Amino acid sequence: MFYQFQRLPNHARVWVYQSDQALTTIQVSVLNDRLKAFCVDWTAHNNNLMASFEVKDDYFVAIAVDESGAAASGCSVDKMVRLMQALGQELGVNFFDRLRTVTISANGQRQSLTLSEFQKAIKAGGLVPSDMVYDNLVTNLGQYRDQHQKPLYQTWLAKYFGQEQLAEI
Repeated sequence: MFYQFQRLPNHARVWVYQSDQALTTIQVSVLNDRLKAFCVDWTAHNNNLMASFEVKDDYFVAIAVDESGAAASGCSVDKMVRLMQALGQELGVNFFDRLRTVTISANGQRQSLTLSEFQKAIKAGGLVPSDMVYDNLVTNLGQYRDQHQKPLYQTWLAKYFGQEQLAEI
């Protein structure tokens, strides 16, 4: 069962998929069409799931389920993962590169960096602990809404900064 994303409650379970590159308008259109059809028909043990999604900031797909009606089962989650893998292949993007992060510069510019590029950017002074990053480890919509973007120093990536850089915060 498809619901409006904004109307799902904060306790709804969420999965965040990050593209390895900025999504084009055409790719976003395909995602919107395919994900809406998926949410309409998504079930767990023959129970309709109250589901929705959003494509956000050119890089992210968030899929959410309000489990107060029916919980997403292992099989239903597997269906979602397989769909995202298939969409990634179809669109020529990778939604499963966990060693890539998207940062937001002070001027609002987003960039997708591999872990080694991220470390090089820190050494070159291109990133500071107060720069923003997307934290895809959120597990419910409340966290997604309030904490998907946060300063680097508040994430696991803070370990790549020196103590002196972190002390300046």
